[in-house]
Amino acid sequence: MSIRRTEFKHERVGTQHTVSVTLTELYQDPALESSTLAESTGLTDVTWTVTRYDQTGAQVDQQSYDGRQLTGTRIAAADGTNRITIRAVGTIPFVESFSYDPKQSLRVISLTQTRRGESSNVVDIWTATHGTEQSVSTRERLTTAREIVSTVDSGQASQTMQDAIDAYNGEFAPATQLASEAEAVAKQT
Repeated sequence: MSIRRTEFKHERVGTQHTVSVTLTELYQDPALESSTLAESTGLTDVTWTVTRYDQTGAQVDQQSYDGRQLTGTRIAAADGTNRITIRAVGTIPFVESFSYDPKQSLRVISLTQTRRGESSNVVDIWTATHGTEQSVSTRERLTTAREIVSTVDSGQASQTMQDAIDAYNGEFAPATQLASEAEAVAKQT
């Protein structure tokens, strides 16, 4: 199975997002002439559209579904399906709690394939970071300051930088202020 998908980087919470996955070369493994896909996402208010194409590239079927999980997308050589496009449109959810490290991660889409006999394997899982405009700008500020602090040997700058990172876990303004202080101390060292 060959996969082509939408690229993800950093997504803003509350915005609508579209993810598209195209599956080709569906039957390279003879044991997979018939299987079922299960799709899931961390997006909210999701609508899935599954479109099937035959060997000529003509669309043969299109179905739409709602919900964060979709099960039962059948792949069968007998149906003449040569390519499948799975499209999910949903909203980037709000972040429950922020952390600098690790970054907030959102499972944008995951695909699991089940063969006859019920053996399953994860086809792939795609993730993206997500946050608010303020969380992104604060993270960028902390990253810049952290790089500068790492170039000097200053316990005070390192501790202030750690305080900035700890503050990011909930408070962006103090985190930005502490990062600026850490950077200033590092530059004076």
